[in-house]
Amino acid sequence: MRKTIFTFFFVSIFVLPFSSACRCYVCFWSSFGCQDLNCYGNVDLCSSKQFSPTNVQSVSCPGACENVLVTDPNGLVIMARRGCDNNGQSPYQDYYYSGETRCRTEYQFGTRIDKC
Repeated sequence: MRKTIFTFFFVSIFVLPFSSACRCYVCFWSSFGCQDLNCYGNVDLCSSKQFSPTNVQSVSCPGACENVLVTDPNGLVIMARRGCDNNGQSPYQDYYYSGETRCRTEYQFGTRIDKC
């Protein structure tokens, strides 16, 4: 009995804090894949306004999740991507675990890039 309690205590104190995997949605959408002006052949399920969690796959990620949204000066979505943080160590990782979401906005070549 003591061995079981000790094992549980050891795992909960030393192992669980370092095994911080989370589930992230994985999808990609780009306007460059559109064949017509209305983009009917390239359905967007990934950007913020069109996101559909029931139609998007989720995977287990070793670190944090990352959402990237690129828009043009008119606010039209050029590219949207959701998935695991590429570096495995997001600068926003602490915010995800505390239940808050923080985004960083960058402007490059006339586009707005929001990384969350």
